Amino acid sequence: MRASFIIVSALLVAPALYAQGPGDSAGRREDTLVSRRVSSVTVSAPRSLSRMTRGSQPLSIIDRRTIDATGARDPSDVVASVPGAYVRQYGGAGGMRTVALRGVGAEGTVVMVDGVRFGGTAAGVLDFSTLPVAMVEQVEVVRGGATALAGPNATGGVVNLVTDRRPDSVVRLRARATGGSFGERTVEIGGEIPLGEHHFDVDAVRSDLLGDYPFLFNEFGAERTVRRENADLHLTSLHGGWRWNVEPGVRVSGTLLASDADRGVPGAVVQGNIEQLHARLRERDLFATARVTVDPDPLGWELALSARGTGTHYRDPNARSAGATGIDEEFNRLDVAAIARVRMLFSAHLVADGTLELRNERLTGELLDPEAGDRVERMNLGLAGLLRWIDADSAGGWERSVDLATRLDLFTTLPSGVAPSLGGVLQLGQLPVRLRARAGAGYRAPSFAEQYYLNVGNTRLRPERSVSVDGGVTVEISEKVGVECTGFLGDTRDRIVAVPRSPVSWSATNIGRVQSAGVEIAGTGQMLDDRLALRLAYTRSDTRDRTPGPTFGLLLPYAPQELLSGTFDAVVGRWERGAWSVAGGGIYTGFRYAQPGEDRATLIPSALTLDLSTRLRQQFGAVAVTARAECTNLADTAYQIVRNYPMPGRSWRLSVGVAWSTEQ
Repeated sequence: MRASFIIVSALLVAPALYAQGPGDSAGRREDTLVSRRVSSVTVSAPRSLSRMTRGSQPLSIIDRRTIDATGARDPSDVVASVPGAYVRQYGGAGGMRTVALRGVGAEGTVVMVDGVRFGGTAAGVLDFSTLPVAMVEQVEVVRGGATALAGPNATGGVVNLVTDRRPDSVVRLRARATGGSFGERTVEIGGEIPLGEHHFDVDAVRSDLLGDYPFLFNEFGAERTVRRENADLHLTSLHGGWRWNVEPGVRVSGTLLASDADRGVPGAVVQGNIEQLHARLRERDLFATARVTVDPDPLGWELALSARGTGTHYRDPNARSAGATGIDEEFNRLDVAAIARVRMLFSAHLVADGTLELRNERLTGELLDPEAGDRVERMNLGLAGLLRWIDADSAGGWERSVDLATRLDLFTTLPSGVAPSLGGVLQLGQLPVRLRARAGAGYRAPSFAEQYYLNVGNTRLRPERSVSVDGGVTVEISEKVGVECTGFLGDTRDRIVAVPRSPVSWSATNIGRVQSAGVEIAGTGQMLDDRLALRLAYTRSDTRDRTPGPTFGLLLPYAPQELLSGTFDAVVGRWERGAWSVAGGGIYTGFRYAQPGEDRATLIPSALTLDLSTRLRQQFGAVAVTARAECTNLADTAYQIVRNYPMPGRSWRLSVGVAWSTEQ
């Protein structure tokens, strides 16, 4: 099998190198509500992602100013304000966090760093809590199936974390210290250093959280206050970026992300018991990319290499079901990929893009299915192409475009997948209205854990296959105020879920068919001479099991029907070389069920949480000092996002930051 796979790969490489790709067209508008707010941000590698999605597929962009205003701890806090995004949190600040888009599930969200996948199809869901937001300059969220764009498993969408900062001749150094409730202590240092044609970015973060927050718990009819145990997190993270402008239009760049997380793994809080009081997880992660980029003029190309290695050590001395000494196991995963892209500008009306991706993933460990032994491996060859036709009338303002894309993925251990998509955009002349529509197919390969993990994995799993359709309208009320409305429909077959096999064990299986439909409404604006910035997002969706059987027509677990978020950032006072601002926001999550069948015993009630913060910034020559005070869960709401994992009540954070630059 390996030999035939390599032969097929070799035969497909040559024609793929003749595929071509898109470039920017002068005078085009970005199909995103916040494009005007981030027009000054220049990025390199992620630009292809923005170009390919800003047409027929909805794209949300959150810039650094908005990230700072929210006081986000990790990128999931940022994504929570995007329409259709549901962040699942397992406890407090140190708990695991995953992102699901449009009811598809976190397994259908592909995460990228500077336009390169942060892990392949076998990695499973990503825990955002180990990615410090200090390294992120901008967040891009593609909503809806994007397999033709980003590859397998992007059936819900894509989250792209932009770490590449604008290169210039200014030296910047920064540091910040944060302290807060429940033993939070964080120190961040970083800087940007230009050296001739070279530009370096560095960020280092150390966080320690005890996570011992109190919560109300109803135990056998009596309500009492319980303190969370074994919820601590000790995280060290490092980000490094390098960019070399060899000559105009030619760049060499690299990115490095490293993290070391040692955390408690608190279990569910159930009647008479708090589980996993002594379970610990140690995770070490290293991700590196290197790339060469030549801008299209009219032919451009890009070569990229990426590698991600992860070491996981889990131990729980109380897990007697695994033996007298409990569980003490290690897993090591390695993911290596090579990517080639070719771009071509045929004319002012026709552009094209082609991608070739070769990836190898392997996992070693002891708690794997006996049939797999102690090592499993998967190879993946992906071929993708996109053709875009644009017809713009600069005098009348009319613009029409059509995107046609497709991707083929071949695997050594799974059936192949094909994902075509077709989309179009219509700009209505001088009216500030843009219409768009898109339809496409998707493909999700099961993760190694779903296939091979002992007593849980299922080697007979079939890949998920989906079809998604969406259409929407964007109205630019003014240069700084916009409204967007999008309707979507998704149909997934062979959906992979975990189902109970016995009272104490679960197994991954294909349940049949799931449908999701809904509408997203979003608005953003800057007003009062840019002293006030607002963002609002509302999602109404319906995700139901369409598999014949007892759960037909019922809501899927952990699929809230309503999501509402809003943030504001207001400059209260401004004086020479200083300013005082206030920011806040809220997130409402509708009810959902924790188990199939809409059993009211598993109902998780809806909840609204509010945050408020204030910032004071003062410039002293080349040094800027910023002080921030923040209150999270202002109303002290008792709520859960994951059943039996209570969230903290009201908490406080204080931080002081210092920044120095040579910019005058």
